[in-house]
Amino acid sequence: MKQEFLGFPDLEAAFEAVRGLVFGPLNPGYIKHKFNEIVREKKLELEFGSNPLSPLAHVREETKERDRKGRDYQNLTLTALLATNAAYRAMHEEIMAQLPETENLLDDNQDELDEIVARETKALRAYLEIHAAKLPDGRFVFKVGKDAQGNDLLVDESDNPVTPEDAASIDFTGKISAAEYRERRKPLDDAIERAGHNRRDRVRVGEIRERNTDQDNPLSMEQKEADKTELGEIKERAQENHTYVERKMSVSATVDPKKEEQHSVSTATMAAPQL
Repeated sequence: MKQEFLGFPDLEAAFEAVRGLVFGPLNPGYIKHKFNEIVREKKLELEFGSNPLSPLAHVREETKERDRKGRDYQNLTLTALLATNAAYRAMHEEIMAQLPETENLLDDNQDELDEIVARETKALRAYLEIHAAKLPDGRFVFKVGKDAQGNDLLVDESDNPVTPEDAASIDFTGKISAAEYRERRKPLDDAIERAGHNRRDRVRVGEIRERNTDQDNPLSMEQKEADKTELGEIKERAQENHTYVERKMSVSATVDPKKEEQHSVSTATMAAPQL
């Protein structure tokens, strides 16, 4: 290939740059890509050498400055950065001040959310015992619709298909459909989702604390800003879940614990669709 610039590498140099990285048949497009990278780098070097004030040279210097700052964070301990960089120290203190409140809120939420999941599961079970068809093996079964031949399509409580033969002895008269079952279990699904998100947030906050207290591998300012933003988002979710927990637990507190099971059954009966 004819060289377009004096002293620039040709495709042969690009091929050498990717030797050992290409498996199987050579990809001419990738080699061309590497060639263009080499050309751009060479152009920057020539531009900087002939005119240190050119825009290309300025970009190169900015890149070198970013790399230098990155090495500074890697070479200094966290204590040294906190002692020598006021902006870094201020960001660090904001994160560390926010961590305990968020951790405590997440911990308190988890116990309550797990309790709500258990209670919603119990209430749903009581409802299904009255209003859902049940297989001999104990699974609840629901009609989804009919197939092209007019046969009933059935699923169990986990949405697994059930053959008509397995449910041949089941009387579906007055029993809820799959759509009605899914509607009835929405409070449980909501509680399960919240509990799962809260659990994952607890793990993530632990990781953020560990990242921000690592003496030997301090984060860059950009990384700390990202952690601060994420921590704020987690705290906001935790506060919203705390409001949800307070509402659900206050409803529970109005029910006599000795009559809780009876209350769940009667509530399910009142909510049952008229089929």
